[in-house]
Amino acid sequence: MSLAAETERDLRHDLAQFTGTTTWYQLSPLYRHVGTDGVVFLADAAGCYWLLDMIASHLTSMDAMIYESQAFFRKSPEGEGGRFTLEGYKNNSTDELADDPIVLASQDISFTDFPLDEIEIRVSGYDHENERYVFFLPSER
Repeated sequence: MSLAAETERDLRHDLAQFTGTTTWYQLSPLYRHVGTDGVVFLADAAGCYWLLDMIASHLTSMDAMIYESQAFFRKSPEGEGGRFTLEGYKNNSTDELADDPIVLASQDISFTDFPLDEIEIRVSGYDHENERYVFFLPSER
């Protein structure tokens, strides 16, 4: 097994352990959005705070469309050499992405060293009281 495959397997195993959160963490000084234990673990372990920043950058344009529902962000492989596409979907279900989700944002990235072929990060409906969104892993819902 290659080091990359072992790293991906270990990271997926570790992420599956997150089934809730004890704390919400501010993800960046640039915005008020917060992340769960699992999201912060992912960002630290994979060095991907940049991915959370990308998601946050799309929330402004998606704001009115996801105001009361969840958004699902999915990083999917796009060809060779570390390319990928980040897509944001509106979803009214809290459990899983619908078969025909509404794509609200899409961004192609020409290179990344992100260790997973795919990852899904969900964003809660807007928290009016604290003026922020909450980023979480599907297992943390």
